[in-house]
Amino acid sequence: MAKPLFIAIVFLVSFVGTSLVFHGKEAALFGAPVDGSPAAIFLPTKAKELRILFNESDFQNIKAESFIIGTVSGQVLASRAADAPHPMASLTKIMTGLLLEERGRGTTIWVTPDAKGVDPKHSSLKTGATLDADTARVLLLAESDNDIAESIAGSVGILFDPSLDNPRAAFVAAMNQKAAELGMLKTHFLNPTGLDEAGHVSSARDLFRLVGYATTNYADFWAHTAEPKTRLAISGATIEIQSSNLLSGQPGLIGGKTGFTDKSEGALVLLYETQYSPEDIVIVLLRSPDRFADGEKLLGIIELKLKSEISQ
Repeated sequence: MAKPLFIAIVFLVSFVGTSLVFHGKEAALFGAPVDGSPAAIFLPTKAKELRILFNESDFQNIKAESFIIGTVSGQVLASRAADAPHPMASLTKIMTGLLLEERGRGTTIWVTPDAKGVDPKHSSLKTGATLDADTARVLLLAESDNDIAESIAGSVGILFDPSLDNPRAAFVAAMNQKAAELGMLKTHFLNPTGLDEAGHVSSARDLFRLVGYATTNYADFWAHTAEPKTRLAISGATIEIQSSNLLSGQPGLIGGKTGFTDKSEGALVLLYETQYSPEDIVIVLLRSPDRFADGEKLLGIIELKLKSEISQ
């Protein structure tokens, strides 16, 4: 009788252990902290973890002060000063677009005189124009238009707290609340555009988490951001949208966001698919004097490393 009892005990222990592991993954999937740490936000990887060995010498020609390379599900493959807080420029608009996606679906976005009063870059839309959320997101992320970011903040901000006289302030508060929920501990937003303000900062790791969350949860989030040009119908007219990303159209590129201000220097997010990886690759770089050259070099390094690892 001892042997059946032993088998039963082993089965019970295995079952409980499996249940605990599953619970941990389930909690991570839905953003609940499982160990008191900030909320885990990424899905489990699609396949086994990538085994890539980078050396510091691989990145000796990368000029960015801070960068991170990883998978959409959250596996970090390589980084440099990834937790250092820096001005993030228009990478801010990724959070602006996320709140538009989560709270502004079905909302009409109005281009207001106040929105047109912010510093360029501006869209070709005139004051009083209206657009739907999908169109606004494309203009926001592909063209990186500041007037569209401000229009989103004004139109969606009122949904967060209708009692406030300043919907833009409510929107910015919601940006910081979402950052806290995602565990973006080095991030603080002061505006929806990314224009320079003291204390408006993030880190490469925080932005990597944000990109992973948006990509995992919203399949069309990066639509048209990898195309050099696209056309959209707005209020009965067709307008041409010009991407702000000089790498748009490059093979394998499926999305991205650019940023540049005097204080931030160059910032860039790239999403990249390759036959050598079971899931898409994310690159975030901050404070680069030549963001597009850095981005192109990193894409080449990743492709070469992945190809060599697979062939072994």
